[in-house]
Formats: sequence, structure tokens, C-alpha cells
Amino acid sequence: MKSPLTPAVVDSPENPSQISTLCGRNGKRVWIAAWFCIGIILIYFDSTIQPYLMAFGHDPTMRSIAEHWQDLGATLGIVSFLIVGLVASRRDHYQTFITFALAISAAGAAVQIVKHLIGRARPDSVHDQTHFYGPFGMLYHGPKIQMDSMPSGHTTAAFAMAVALAYHWPRLAPLWFFLAAGVAVARTLVNRHFPSDVVVASGFGTVIGWAICAARAHHVAKLHVVSQENSED
Repeated sequence: MKSPLTPAVVDSPENPSQISTLCGRNGKRVWIAAWFCIGIILIYFDSTIQPYLMAFGHDPTMRSIAEHWQDLGATLGIVSFLIVGLVASRRDHYQTFITFALAISAAGAAVQIVKHLIGRARPDSVHDQTHFYGPFGMLYHGPKIQMDSMPSGHTTAAFAMAVALAYHWPRLAPLWFFLAAGVAVARTLVNRHFPSDVVVASGFGTVIGWAICAARAHHVAKLHVVSQENSED
């Protein structure tokens, strides 16, 4: 019986199932557009929802769980990256390592640019969900107010990694996305993000993950064509 941790065959002209499932269907694009719309609409309800989340976060047990779970989008995510790298020493895991590395790198770089362009104050800095200062807010308010709340970097990285892992280990996809969703919830419970921040970030991270998977599939397909041409020669 094939192990769930045995990576699926990377997409090729003979095996397009993974990329068509994760990256290529119009329905996925509609879903992600709707998800971003929900995140934007949710901005107007953040101040109503946030107190309830903070109440859960004040519970010592829940707070401890949230503080550890959120690290899946940061410290533990990097540790996971290293573990995948070690596993990739096996030849059949090499493609998994490359996809994972690209996903986490792209997510980290993109989210830092976007969140500083938006310039939204964090909930533990202000109590008004409408505080959007833009890219130059720091010039007026200084470092006392952190203006990098939307989108959540931890959540973006977690969902990008979840897509990359689901691409190669699709049978474990529910686990990867459950862990990523836990990161999103944890970031609100510790009062570092508004609900809309993590909703937008989950969509953003998913898009980045899909883009990396699509690019990887295209690259592998080109290599397959070149290999066939060389073999015919």
C-alpha cells in the first residue's frame, strides 16, 4: 500500500492531474476572488468580532495553544523547511523540496511588500479597525504604531506552504490546510491581527502557492518535452 508521504508524480503531459486540480480550474479563480471580497467586507466587522476572539485568547490554555500554533507560520515553518530539505535527500522528494522552498520564499517576500504598502495598524496598537496609513504612515507616527497588519505574514506563509505540500502529497491536503487555518485563528487570538487580515492572507498565500505550483508544472513539462526530443535524436 502506498504511503500518504510518498510524493505524487510531478505534473507532466502524461500526468496533469495535480496542476489541473490545484491551479488550473476557473472555479478556483472564482473561489479565491470571492475569498478576497469576503476579507475586504470583513474589515467593517473587525471591531465587532475582535473582542470575542480576544476573550478566547485571554484563557491561559487557549493562549498557550495559540502562541505555539502560530509558529507554524514562522519558526516552525522554517524548521519544517529544513526537515523537508533533509527528506529531499531522497531523490523522489527533490521536487517537493524545490516547490516548498519557492513557496515559502515567494510568500515571505511578497507579503512584506504588500503589508507595508497597505500600512494597516495592528489591533494591539490601535482599537479602530479603519486605521489604514498607507506606505508613508511610519513617517507620521513613528515606530510606536506597527503598520504591517494586513495581510498576516504568518498566515500567508502557512497557506503557501499548505498548497505546496498538498501539491505533492494531495492525500494529506486536509491536514496541511487544517494546520494553516489554525495559524490564522491563532494570530487573531493573540491579538496580533484583525479577522480580515488573516482572511485576506489565507487567500493571498493560496494564490502564491498555486502560482508556484503552476510555474513548477510548466517547467517540468518543458523539461519532459526536451528530454523526449533528445531521446528521439
